[in-house]
Amino acid sequence: MEKLFQPMPAASWTHLGRKLFSIMFVSSLIAGGFIFWGYYQPPENETPDSNHSFQEQITAQAKPASKAKITEDSERRAVCIAYVDVDGGVTPLYPIQPGKVLAIPARENTEVEAGDVLIRMDDTLQKAQLEEAKADVQAGQSQLDQAKVMFAQHELKINGQKSAIEAKRSEMAAALAKKDQAERLASNKLASNDDVNAATSIVKALEFAVEGETIKLKGIQALDPHLPVNLATNDLTARRARLQKAEYALGECSLKAPFKGTILRINTSVGETLGANPRLPAIMFCPTAKRIIRAEVEQEFAGKIALNQVAVIQDDCSSSEITWRGKVVRISDWFTHRRSILLEPLQFNDVRTLECIVELDPNQPLLRIGQRVRVQLIPSDDSTKPPTAKSK
Repeated sequence: MEKLFQPMPAASWTHLGRKLFSIMFVSSLIAGGFIFWGYYQPPENETPDSNHSFQEQITAQAKPASKAKITEDSERRAVCIAYVDVDGGVTPLYPIQPGKVLAIPARENTEVEAGDVLIRMDDTLQKAQLEEAKADVQAGQSQLDQAKVMFAQHELKINGQKSAIEAKRSEMAAALAKKDQAERLASNKLASNDDVNAATSIVKALEFAVEGETIKLKGIQALDPHLPVNLATNDLTARRARLQKAEYALGECSLKAPFKGTILRINTSVGETLGANPRLPAIMFCPTAKRIIRAEVEQEFAGKIALNQVAVIQDDCSSSEITWRGKVVRISDWFTHRRSILLEPLQFNDVRTLECIVELDPNQPLLRIGQRVRVQLIPSDDSTKPPTAKSK
């Protein structure tokens, strides 16, 4: 009897309490499930006509059809990220001639005309090279004039050499006559043999002189009088080309606007030295042209775009309800990486995209260059054909 009424240890009470709590928790879950099922289970004798009005029945029947239509339209639409640009894109400008920046007449966000000076570089070296090239051209012109004079003298030299040959031949004839006379006098014992030998030597010397003058004439005749003129002409042409290079180098010391446009950004300052390998363009220049939307459609949705497709544009980074409208005018024939690779949220740069150009409708609010927008390409009856046009 004492064992029966002996108190239980504390560990046994704890184990028993856990079992009772588990049983009660499971029972509560089962009871709650039955109550929930009974609450939401409609009665067997209840019909839709008894609880819903006629209008509610029509609405309930129409909802699935509307949802299917919306799903079908959304599947036919393509939504992509794009940015505002112009045909040809923004033009980066940089001086061709390296050197120090002396002045920057241009200002950001201002419109300039074609040929306006944007940056003026140090041109001391280029001016010296230009003066050197001018002097070089003058020297080449003098050489050409001298060659032309020598060309005119060539015929005179030939005629003069012929006259010299005739003179030597006349001297030789006179020497032969004296030789004959000396031989006759020597035969009559009126002249010595030395006189005969001297006369003979003079005749031989004149024979060699005639032969030498004849060879000299052949040498003059062998010369081409046009060759010095041609050489001087070609040399002058090369000197003039160097002058043009010097003039071009001096002109490129001033960075000018290639066409009418707006200066978007200036990345240099007065006193900075610009080298031959730029890190950044000195000026970002936007031509004055019609603004377009460059939409980059991922390959997954490329089949949903077509020419003349209506496009609805919204600012991607603003909650404004302003929208722009346009149409697709060009579609590329090349799947490639994005043209503008920026680390932006929700934009993947390692996917292939198809670029399409959207032309904005007139009389709409201004969009800024580089503005990120969201484009929704709406399907239409005129744009159901596959994209076959190529972007220019």
